[in-house]
Amino acid sequence: MRVDVYLALLLPVLAVRGLPLAGRRLAPPAAVRLLCAVATAVGAGTLWGLVMVAGAGLSHLGEILEHSPISAAQLRRLDPVPRIAGLVAAVLLAAIVVRVASALYRRGRVRRAMNGVVAGARGELVVFTDPSPHAYAVAGGIGRPGRIVVSDGMLRALDAEERRVLLAHERAHLAHRHHRYQAVAAVAVAINPVLIRLRGQIAFQLERWADEDAATAVADRELAARSLARAALAAVPPAPPALAFSDRGVGGRVRALRSAPTVTRPLSLLPTVAVLGAGVAVLADATIAFLRVAGAVLG
Repeated sequence: MRVDVYLALLLPVLAVRGLPLAGRRLAPPAAVRLLCAVATAVGAGTLWGLVMVAGAGLSHLGEILEHSPISAAQLRRLDPVPRIAGLVAAVLLAAIVVRVASALYRRGRVRRAMNGVVAGARGELVVFTDPSPHAYAVAGGIGRPGRIVVSDGMLRALDAEERRVLLAHERAHLAHRHHRYQAVAAVAVAINPVLIRLRGQIAFQLERWADEDAATAVADRELAARSLARAALAAVPPAPPALAFSDRGVGGRVRALRSAPTVTRPLSLLPTVAVLGAGVAVLADATIAFLRVAGAVLG
Protein backbone atom coordinates (compact mmCIF):
# COMPACT_ATOMS: atom_id res chain seq x y z
CA MET A 1 0.00 0.00 0.00
CA ARG A 2 2.98 2.31 -0.32
CA VAL A 3 1.68 4.13 -3.39
CA ASP A 4 -1.21 2.12 -4.82
CA VAL A 5 -4.00 3.37 -2.60
CA TYR A 6 -3.04 7.02 -3.14
CA LEU A 7 -2.93 6.50 -6.92
CA ALA A 8 -6.36 4.90 -6.76
CA LEU A 9 -7.70 8.05 -5.10
CA LEU A 10 -6.06 10.33 -7.71
CA LEU A 11 -6.85 8.46 -10.94
CA PRO A 12 -10.56 9.46 -10.91
CA VAL A 13 -9.48 13.06 -11.52
CA LEU A 14 -7.97 11.97 -14.85
CA ALA A 15 -11.04 9.94 -15.78
CA VAL A 16 -13.43 12.80 -15.05
CA ARG A 17 -11.43 15.31 -17.10
CA GLY A 18 -11.90 13.27 -20.27
CA LEU A 19 -15.57 12.47 -19.80
CA PRO A 20 -17.17 15.65 -21.24
CA LEU A 21 -15.50 14.95 -24.59
CA ALA A 22 -16.52 11.28 -24.51
CA GLY A 23 -20.09 12.27 -23.59
CA ARG A 24 -20.41 14.53 -26.63
CA ARG A 25 -19.54 11.60 -28.91
CA LEU A 26 -22.29 9.37 -27.55
CA ALA A 27 -26.04 9.34 -28.01
CA PRO A 28 -27.64 10.80 -24.85
CA PRO A 29 -28.87 7.48 -23.36
CA ALA A 30 -25.40 5.94 -23.75
CA ALA A 31 -23.75 9.10 -22.39
CA VAL A 32 -25.97 9.13 -19.29
CA ARG A 33 -25.29 5.47 -18.57
CA LEU A 34 -21.55 5.88 -19.05
CA LEU A 35 -21.36 8.98 -16.86
CA CYS A 36 -23.43 7.38 -14.10
CA ALA A 37 -21.35 4.20 -14.26
CA VAL A 38 -18.17 6.25 -13.89
CA ALA A 39 -19.69 8.28 -11.05
CA THR A 40 -20.66 5.07 -9.26
CA ALA A 41 -17.23 3.51 -9.79
CA VAL A 42 -15.38 6.62 -8.65
CA GLY A 43 -17.62 7.02 -5.62
CA ALA A 44 -17.21 3.40 -4.58
CA GLY A 45 -13.46 3.52 -5.22
CA THR A 46 -13.13 6.69 -3.16
CA LEU A 47 -14.96 5.11 -0.23
CA TRP A 48 -12.96 1.89 -0.33
CA GLY A 49 -9.67 3.74 -0.75
CA LEU A 50 -10.38 5.88 2.30
CA VAL A 51 -11.46 2.81 4.29
CA MET A 52 -8.13 1.15 3.47
CA VAL A 53 -6.08 4.22 4.40
CA ALA A 54 -8.06 4.66 7.62
CA GLY A 55 -7.77 0.98 8.55
CA ALA A 56 -4.08 0.74 7.74
CA GLY A 57 -3.15 4.01 9.43
CA LEU A 58 -5.19 3.43 12.57
CA SER A 59 -3.74 -0.07 12.95
CA HIS A 60 -0.61 1.70 14.28
CA LEU A 61 -2.49 2.92 17.35
CA GLY A 62 -1.12 1.45 20.56
CA GLU A 63 -4.56 0.29 21.69
CA ILE A 64 -4.74 -1.95 18.63
CA LEU A 65 -1.12 -3.11 18.59
CA GLU A 66 -1.22 -4.31 22.19
CA HIS A 67 -3.78 -6.92 21.13
CA SER A 68 -1.92 -7.81 17.90
CA PRO A 69 0.55 -10.68 17.46
CA ILE A 70 3.00 -8.44 15.55
CA SER A 71 5.16 -5.61 16.88
CA ALA A 72 5.05 -1.95 15.91
CA ALA A 73 8.35 -2.33 14.01
CA GLN A 74 7.01 -5.30 12.04
CA LEU A 75 3.85 -3.38 11.19
CA ARG A 76 5.83 -0.37 9.96
CA ARG A 77 7.80 -2.61 7.61
CA LEU A 78 4.63 -4.31 6.41
CA ASP A 79 2.50 -1.17 6.15
CA PRO A 80 4.08 2.28 5.81
CA VAL A 81 0.75 4.18 5.91
CA PRO A 82 1.32 6.73 8.72
CA ARG A 83 -1.07 7.07 11.62
CA ILE A 84 -1.89 10.67 10.69
CA ALA A 85 -3.02 9.55 7.22
CA GLY A 86 -5.35 7.05 8.85
CA LEU A 87 -6.80 9.74 11.11
CA VAL A 88 -7.34 12.11 8.17
CA ALA A 89 -9.03 9.33 6.16
CA ALA A 90 -11.30 8.52 9.11
CA VAL A 91 -12.32 12.18 9.39
CA LEU A 92 -13.00 12.31 5.64
CA LEU A 93 -15.17 9.20 5.88
CA ALA A 94 -17.19 10.80 8.67
CA ALA A 95 -17.58 13.95 6.56
CA ILE A 96 -18.75 11.86 3.60
CA VAL A 97 -21.44 10.22 5.74
CA VAL A 98 -22.70 13.68 6.71
CA ARG A 99 -22.57 14.95 3.11
CA VAL A 100 -24.44 11.93 1.72
CA ALA A 101 -27.11 12.17 4.43
CA SER A 102 -27.47 15.90 3.72
CA ALA A 103 -27.77 15.34 -0.05
CA LEU A 104 -30.42 12.66 0.42
CA TYR A 105 -32.31 14.84 2.89
CA ARG A 106 -32.36 17.78 0.45
CA ARG A 107 -33.59 15.57 -2.37
CA GLY A 108 -36.24 14.08 -0.12
CA ARG A 109 -37.42 17.52 0.99
CA VAL A 110 -37.77 18.74 -2.61
CA ARG A 111 -39.46 15.47 -3.59
CA ARG A 112 -42.01 15.87 -0.77
CA ALA A 113 -42.69 19.46 -1.81
CA MET A 114 -43.24 18.41 -5.42
CA ASN A 115 -45.50 15.54 -4.36
CA GLY A 116 -47.51 18.08 -2.37
CA VAL A 117 -48.13 20.04 -5.57
CA VAL A 118 -49.68 17.00 -7.30
CA ALA A 119 -51.43 15.51 -4.25
CA GLY A 120 -55.01 14.61 -5.09
CA ALA A 121 -54.55 15.33 -8.79
CA ARG A 122 -56.24 13.14 -11.37
CA GLY A 123 -54.61 12.31 -14.66
CA GLU A 124 -51.09 12.72 -15.96
CA LEU A 125 -51.13 16.50 -16.44
CA VAL A 126 -51.43 18.94 -13.55
CA VAL A 127 -52.01 22.57 -14.55
CA PHE A 128 -51.75 25.25 -11.88
CA THR A 129 -52.39 28.97 -12.01
CA ASP A 130 -49.18 30.95 -12.21
CA PRO A 131 -48.27 33.65 -14.75
CA SER A 132 -44.63 32.52 -14.58
CA PRO A 133 -43.83 29.75 -17.07
CA HIS A 134 -43.00 26.46 -15.31
CA ALA A 135 -42.98 22.85 -16.47
CA TYR A 136 -41.42 19.82 -14.80
CA ALA A 137 -41.86 16.11 -14.20
CA VAL A 138 -42.69 14.68 -10.77
CA ALA A 139 -41.54 11.07 -10.53
CA GLY A 140 -44.01 8.52 -9.25
CA GLY A 141 -43.57 5.95 -6.52
CA ILE A 142 -45.13 2.73 -5.30
CA GLY A 143 -48.79 2.91 -6.27
CA ARG A 144 -48.38 6.52 -7.38
CA PRO A 145 -47.98 7.45 -11.06
CA GLY A 146 -45.66 10.17 -12.25
CA ARG A 147 -47.13 13.56 -13.11
CA ILE A 148 -46.33 16.44 -15.41
CA VAL A 149 -46.74 19.84 -13.77
CA VAL A 150 -47.25 22.86 -16.02
CA SER A 151 -48.23 26.42 -15.19
CA ASP A 152 -50.87 28.16 -17.26
CA GLY A 153 -48.20 30.78 -17.93
CA MET A 154 -46.13 28.16 -19.76
CA LEU A 155 -49.14 26.94 -21.72
CA ARG A 156 -49.86 30.50 -22.88
CA ALA A 157 -46.22 30.96 -23.95
CA LEU A 158 -46.38 28.01 -26.38
CA ASP A 159 -48.65 27.19 -29.30
CA ALA A 160 -50.42 23.83 -29.64
CA GLU A 161 -47.57 22.08 -31.48
CA GLU A 162 -44.97 23.39 -29.07
CA ARG A 163 -47.05 22.14 -26.14
CA ARG A 164 -46.94 18.66 -27.70
CA VAL A 165 -43.14 18.85 -27.61
CA LEU A 166 -43.12 20.00 -24.00
CA LEU A 167 -45.37 17.14 -22.87
CA ALA A 168 -43.38 14.57 -24.86
CA HIS A 169 -40.19 15.85 -23.22
CA GLU A 170 -41.58 15.52 -19.70
CA ARG A 171 -43.05 12.08 -20.49
CA ALA A 172 -39.57 10.95 -21.50
CA HIS A 173 -38.23 11.96 -18.08
CA LEU A 174 -40.93 9.87 -16.42
CA ALA A 175 -40.71 6.89 -18.77
CA HIS A 176 -36.93 6.53 -18.41
CA ARG A 177 -36.93 7.27 -14.65
CA HIS A 178 -34.38 10.02 -15.04
CA HIS A 179 -34.70 11.00 -11.38
CA ARG A 180 -32.75 7.84 -10.49
CA TYR A 181 -29.77 8.95 -12.55
CA GLN A 182 -29.96 12.33 -10.82
CA ALA A 183 -29.88 10.59 -7.44
CA VAL A 184 -26.78 8.60 -8.43
CA ALA A 185 -25.04 11.83 -9.45
CA ALA A 186 -26.01 13.61 -6.23
CA VAL A 187 -24.69 10.81 -4.01
CA ALA A 188 -21.49 10.47 -6.06
CA VAL A 189 -20.74 14.20 -5.69
CA ALA A 190 -21.43 13.99 -1.95
CA ILE A 191 -18.80 11.23 -1.74
CA ASN A 192 -16.24 12.88 -4.01
CA PRO A 193 -16.62 16.61 -4.86
CA VAL A 194 -14.28 16.13 -7.85
CA LEU A 195 -17.36 14.74 -9.61
CA ILE A 196 -19.31 18.02 -9.50
CA ARG A 197 -18.65 18.73 -13.19
CA LEU A 198 -19.74 15.20 -13.98
CA ARG A 199 -23.07 15.86 -12.25
CA GLY A 200 -23.61 18.83 -14.57
CA GLN A 201 -22.83 16.65 -17.59
CA ILE A 202 -25.32 14.03 -16.42
CA ALA A 203 -28.02 16.69 -15.97
CA PHE A 204 -27.32 18.06 -19.47
CA GLN A 205 -27.41 14.63 -21.11
CA LEU A 206 -30.67 13.76 -19.32
CA GLU A 207 -32.25 16.82 -20.88
CA ARG A 208 -30.74 15.91 -24.26
CA TRP A 209 -32.20 12.41 -23.91
CA ALA A 210 -35.68 13.84 -23.29
CA ASP A 211 -35.21 16.34 -26.14
CA GLU A 212 -34.41 13.53 -28.57
CA ASP A 213 -37.42 11.51 -27.42
CA ALA A 214 -39.65 14.55 -27.87
CA ALA A 215 -38.26 15.24 -31.35
CA THR A 216 -38.94 11.62 -32.29
CA ALA A 217 -42.47 11.77 -30.85
CA VAL A 218 -43.43 14.82 -32.94
CA ALA A 219 -41.27 13.74 -35.92
CA ASP A 220 -39.88 17.26 -36.30
CA ARG A 221 -36.48 18.24 -34.90
CA GLU A 222 -36.86 21.90 -35.89
CA LEU A 223 -40.18 22.11 -34.04
CA ALA A 224 -38.56 20.59 -30.96
CA ALA A 225 -35.69 23.10 -31.14
CA ARG A 226 -38.07 26.04 -31.58
CA SER A 227 -40.23 24.88 -28.67
CA LEU A 228 -37.22 24.58 -26.40
CA ALA A 229 -35.92 28.02 -27.37
CA ARG A 230 -39.29 29.68 -26.84
CA ALA A 231 -39.84 28.01 -23.47
CA ALA A 232 -36.33 28.99 -22.37
CA LEU A 233 -36.95 32.65 -23.16
CA ALA A 234 -40.03 32.65 -20.96
CA ALA A 235 -39.23 30.15 -18.21
CA VAL A 236 -38.13 30.62 -14.63
CA PRO A 237 -35.52 28.02 -13.50
CA PRO A 238 -37.06 25.27 -11.32
CA ALA A 239 -35.69 23.88 -8.06
CA PRO A 240 -32.35 22.11 -8.78
CA PRO A 241 -33.55 18.47 -8.42
CA ALA A 242 -36.52 19.02 -10.78
CA LEU A 243 -36.40 17.71 -14.33
CA ALA A 244 -37.51 20.65 -16.43
CA PHE A 245 -38.01 21.30 -20.13
CA SER A 246 -36.30 24.69 -20.35
CA ASP A 247 -33.32 24.24 -18.03
CA ARG A 248 -29.77 22.87 -18.45
CA GLY A 249 -27.67 24.29 -21.29
CA VAL A 250 -30.45 25.42 -23.61
CA GLY A 251 -28.11 26.77 -26.28
CA GLY A 252 -26.27 23.47 -26.67
CA ARG A 253 -29.52 21.53 -26.67
CA VAL A 254 -31.05 23.69 -29.38
CA ARG A 255 -27.92 23.32 -31.54
CA ALA A 256 -28.03 19.55 -31.06
CA LEU A 257 -31.68 19.38 -32.13
CA ARG A 258 -30.88 21.38 -35.25
CA SER A 259 -28.18 18.86 -36.16
CA ALA A 260 -28.39 15.18 -37.02
CA PRO A 261 -28.85 12.83 -34.03
CA THR A 262 -25.58 11.87 -32.36
CA VAL A 263 -24.32 8.41 -33.27
CA THR A 264 -22.46 6.54 -30.55
CA ARG A 265 -18.77 6.00 -31.37
CA PRO A 266 -17.48 3.22 -29.09
CA LEU A 267 -13.82 4.04 -29.82
CA SER A 268 -14.27 7.40 -28.10
CA LEU A 269 -14.67 5.50 -24.83
CA LEU A 270 -11.21 3.92 -24.94
CA PRO A 271 -9.31 6.63 -22.99
CA THR A 272 -11.90 6.65 -20.21
CA VAL A 273 -12.03 2.87 -20.07
CA ALA A 274 -8.23 2.72 -19.95
CA VAL A 275 -8.01 5.15 -17.02
CA LEU A 276 -10.78 3.35 -15.15
CA GLY A 277 -9.13 0.00 -15.83
CA ALA A 278 -5.87 1.32 -14.42
CA GLY A 279 -7.74 2.58 -11.36
CA VAL A 280 -9.36 -0.80 -10.79
CA ALA A 281 -6.01 -2.59 -11.14
CA VAL A 282 -4.31 -0.23 -8.70
CA LEU A 283 -7.19 -0.48 -6.24
CA ALA A 284 -7.14 -4.28 -6.46
CA ASP A 285 -3.41 -4.33 -5.73
CA ALA A 286 -3.91 -2.01 -2.76
CA THR A 287 -6.75 -4.22 -1.53
CA ILE A 288 -4.52 -7.29 -1.55
CA ALA A 289 -1.89 -5.41 0.46
CA PHE A 290 -4.54 -4.13 2.88
CA LEU A 291 -5.93 -7.61 3.47
CA ARG A 292 -2.41 -8.87 4.11
CA VAL A 293 -1.89 -6.15 6.72
CA ALA A 294 -5.29 -6.81 8.30
CA GLY A 295 -4.52 -10.52 8.50
CA ALA A 296 -1.20 -9.85 10.21
CA VAL A 297 -2.66 -7.38 12.71
CA LEU A 298 -5.64 -9.55 13.60
CA GLY A 299 -3.58 -12.72 13.72
